[in-house]
Amino acid sequence: MGRVADGLNTMTVTVTSPDGFVKAQVKAKQPKHLLFRPGSFDAYERIGLEHQLGRLAGLCFVGYQRAVREITDTAGLRVPLDPKHARTPEQRGYLEELATLTVIGPKKDRPIVFGINGPTAWRCRIAPNILQEYPEPEFVTACLTAAEEFMTRFEFEKMVLRNKHFGSGRLNTTGLRPWDD
Repeated sequence: MGRVADGLNTMTVTVTSPDGFVKAQVKAKQPKHLLFRPGSFDAYERIGLEHQLGRLAGLCFVGYQRAVREITDTAGLRVPLDPKHARTPEQRGYLEELATLTVIGPKKDRPIVFGINGPTAWRCRIAPNILQEYPEPEFVTACLTAAEEFMTRFEFEKMVLRNKHFGSGRLNTTGLRPWDD
């Protein structure tokens, strides 16, 4: 299991926005870098950038899930992601609710907010006038902060869901009890 934990703690996923002007890097579930192609930040309008950052967040999520799957498959662990492949009723319930989980990052006084409605509907909202008020470095910092805050809330909501379906003493989602081989 140490190999899996090491892999998960050190993996890095890098993705590019659909328009090719923004690149993001996630390391061990945490957003680490956001880079705009030179000159592209000033060309964006708010709605267009919201769309690109929402899609970029979704691509990060998919890339992360693929990397996790590769690490667990290599270790011989097959953790179901689809409720149809669940090993227990608890796991099926968890996966069904996870597929429809809605989470929105903190909004109060935040210039940028990320949200998700199910695993494929990622959104980004940028407060009006932020692109005019924030130079690129400040915007990148605010965006990374918003992504980190969102991930904290998302992981908390997943923990609540796991507790609901598996109980607080049994947080693994493999369908195996800790003493099973």
